[in-house]
Amino acid sequence: MSGGSYNYLCITRDEQLFEYGAINTLEQMSNRLIELGHEDAAKETYELKLIIQQAKLRANTISERMNKVWKAVEWYDSADWGKDSVDKAISNYRGDCK
Repeated sequence: MSGGSYNYLCITRDEQLFEYGAINTLEQMSNRLIELGHEDAAKETYELKLIIQQAKLRANTISERMNKVWKAVEWYDSADWGKDSVDKAISNYRGDCK
């Protein structure tokens, strides 16, 4: 059987790269490239791992900040809440003192 030692990292794309397993696999690949004497490729592989981790952290931070705004708009659009709920959520998001 050929391939698969690194979870077929060579064909991993898009959202698959953001899965927990892919991040670990990128680190394993980076370590293996160092063992094989290819530090330049190892560094870029590791850099990709760090970029993905940073992007996930930033996305989660923004999502937490926007959660109440998104909920207010979603519930307003489905006629569960009034427009004042959206305005209040936006005001809270902006840190307005009302």
